[in-house]
Amino acid sequence: MKKESLHEINQYEDKMFPIGMYVATRDSIIPPGRGYRDFHWHEELQITLVLRGELTIRIHTEDYILEKGEAVFFNRNLLHAITWLSEDGKYVSINFPDCLLGFFPGSRMEQEAVIPYIGGDAFKAVKLRRKNNWQRESILKILPAPLEKRKHLW
Repeated sequence: MKKESLHEINQYEDKMFPIGMYVATRDSIIPPGRGYRDFHWHEELQITLVLRGELTIRIHTEDYILEKGEAVFFNRNLLHAITWLSEDGKYVSINFPDCLLGFFPGSRMEQEAVIPYIGGDAFKAVKLRRKNNWQRESILKILPAPLEKRKHLW
């Protein structure tokens, strides 16, 4: 990955299950990748979830302010960066290709429920709030921790 390029090419450990999960603070990102205040774009969809503190993420031209337990899900190919992170802030970003949502290439699911939303300007980003029941439940399901450890977010 060339640092001067804004295009990030994710290198997945398991090419048969291409999902990347990055845990970041102001000082580190594990595994190594683009971190705090580093504008970039990639060809995968992304979910960023605040584990601790608060953050502001700029996606395309819009800022999303998230607090502990909130997330943002956004489309591929959008320039983005965490532009502010509280001193104690910690977040996880999960990147995955849209093909994981369509079951298999050419499927009805891919044709009717994935491609129309990821192409063009149909979908940029959606904030998932912990105060909304179905959104809170969705966040709990994607958290990288056992259920009993997730409850502290609320």
